[in-house]
Amino acid sequence: MDERKDEGSVLTEKEVKDIVGWITAQIQMTEICGVHPRKKISWTDAQIWTLRSFVENPKSLMLMGYSENGQLTLHSSDAPRKRIPSGKFAYFVKLKPVTLELSTLSETVNFGYVSSSKLDSLINSMNQVYIPSTTGGSSWPPSSRREYFRALHKFMASLTEAVNLAKGKTVLYVPTEDVTSSRSASRKSDLIQRLESTLIHWTRQIKEVVAVEENQMSATEKDGPLDEIDFWQARTVDLSGISD
Repeated sequence: MDERKDEGSVLTEKEVKDIVGWITAQIQMTEICGVHPRKKISWTDAQIWTLRSFVENPKSLMLMGYSENGQLTLHSSDAPRKRIPSGKFAYFVKLKPVTLELSTLSETVNFGYVSSSKLDSLINSMNQVYIPSTTGGSSWPPSSRREYFRALHKFMASLTEAVNLAKGKTVLYVPTEDVTSSRSASRKSDLIQRLESTLIHWTRQIKEVVAVEENQMSATEKDGPLDEIDFWQARTVDLSGISD
């Protein structure tokens, strides 16, 4: 394998291929074109050129991958598209004009996935960007930190419920909290209050699911066997979220 540096690039051919492989893997995982993650996408020469240009050209600051007429399409500074349809797409944005390096990708590239649902996009952004960036530090005053966490978990519980309710599924929000030791956690009154608030939210969700099931069962008593099968299939999807 040719390990020489390409002219105008600080990367070897292997390094470029490794970074391109990382980008294609992220796009593959989003299933933008309905391609299962285990089934590889066939990349064209033009698409590989666009990917390589994003990696090697410091002035190429943005890359998007989306589905157009059932085909994967790439949009970048070097290969711009006049029209980008709304819907699912993966994005990669350089935080500064640099030639990418595999060891510093987390510091130089912000990437993510936007779905056709605004709520899905919001919850992904919250989980992947805002929550990790705002909950890791300890420079906030204790009172402000407690109030922020309380409001954050309340918002995320409602958002999680709304996103999954639209899909016909009840999902209980599980907050990310440090409860590795029940003894030490039991001494944190603010933590206990947040977990109790979460349990109250869960209780309301489960009560509503049970109430809906009782009402729907009464309504389906006059339906035929196929209607009842559809009913229980829908209930399985709904209740599996609680079970998980």
